[in-house]
Amino acid sequence: MAEITNSVGSAPSANLPHDVALIQAILKVTLSPKGRSYFPEKYNGRCGKSTISAIEAFQADHATAAPSFSGLSMRSRARLYTLQQPMLSGFTGAPRLVRPLYDRPASVSGARYQVSARTLTLQDELGAIRPGWPTMRALSDLLPPDYKGMRTAEGSHLVYWAGSAKAAADSATAIASDTRLNQPFREKVADLVQKMFDSYEIVLAPASGSNPLRTFQDQYKIRSEHPERTQAGPGESNHNYGQAIDIGFVGLKWMKPTGAIVTEGSSVLDLAQLSHVSDAWRKELWRLRGDIAYTALGLFPTTKKDDEEHIQAFSDGRVSTRRSLASLLTLVGTMKWQVASGRNYKCDLGFSGATMHEVGEAMQIWAKTGPIQKSWIAVGRHVAVAAVTDAEVAAMRNAPKADFVAAEAAYLRWIPIP
Repeated sequence: MAEITNSVGSAPSANLPHDVALIQAILKVTLSPKGRSYFPEKYNGRCGKSTISAIEAFQADHATAAPSFSGLSMRSRARLYTLQQPMLSGFTGAPRLVRPLYDRPASVSGARYQVSARTLTLQDELGAIRPGWPTMRALSDLLPPDYKGMRTAEGSHLVYWAGSAKAAADSATAIASDTRLNQPFREKVADLVQKMFDSYEIVLAPASGSNPLRTFQDQYKIRSEHPERTQAGPGESNHNYGQAIDIGFVGLKWMKPTGAIVTEGSSVLDLAQLSHVSDAWRKELWRLRGDIAYTALGLFPTTKKDDEEHIQAFSDGRVSTRRSLASLLTLVGTMKWQVASGRNYKCDLGFSGATMHEVGEAMQIWAKTGPIQKSWIAVGRHVAVAAVTDAEVAAMRNAPKADFVAAEAAYLRWIPIP
């Protein structure tokens, strides 16, 4: 059943944007006896004259509103109608409005409660809708079948349909049991999924077929093919250590301002279709998710622009993934490692840390194209440069990557370093 959280329409209604948007959307897809939409405009969450007129027209057609008391004091209204609960034995149902018998002599004891008093069905005021009152019930009951169950979320203008409770529970369970993800992190993400559904009936899930633990080779491929998406090379992403996940609104069903129904794809997370209609509304949904993920659960976004689906365990401003990688490489590899200028790394080439050499970026190291000079090997082995062969240089290019491979295998030993 469609429902609002506060009153909508003429003053003194609260007219909260999410409530107004829902009423506008319902009136848009509900037709009058003449076959016309009560609200022909696009829904936008702003209550103006056209919205109030649409409410009044619906109320007139369905007899859900009492005469307008606009301008009357509360005392005057009370003298016209008094609300009381029915007192008849065995009666069940909604409250009734009972007209007080002010014109009877004062000596008539209890006259206002006589069964013979004129009674009226409980009604809204003209031009206003209250939660659970007759106009709202009638609007919900008369929704066309395809639009049953439409709703909004506080803090958002978007009209959408509730997702599946089972889908949300399955998503949370799958994340919580995925041992490829770091345990404290996966527990928080699973909690995020459940809290998002409990609060807004929206299902969050990772992209279909996505791997929560991204391999170094996958990271290399993403960086090679989509440099605009990430600057992180192999071993430089939280995804490489089970400390991040891309999770969003898979398959969300929502309504265009024109009344058309849209269902987002089942394998994408970023609400691409909604973005084309209203990027502001798309951002509102991400903000709802962010309030739970970042404020309530202590997770973090990435600092990269337009990467809302990404959630990670650590703050980009407080943790250096490059220094963390260098520490892990030293811990599990055969060389000593440090970060260098730009995005380069230094290592001692396995020569006991006597001299550190810049061996390139993570992308170069993984592809075995980083700079390796004969003179570096000569110094480490205490031989003449002429004694170093091309085969030894080629073999040395393999050594830094071997440390990267060892770090990938030992990803659970990764620790965040500022």
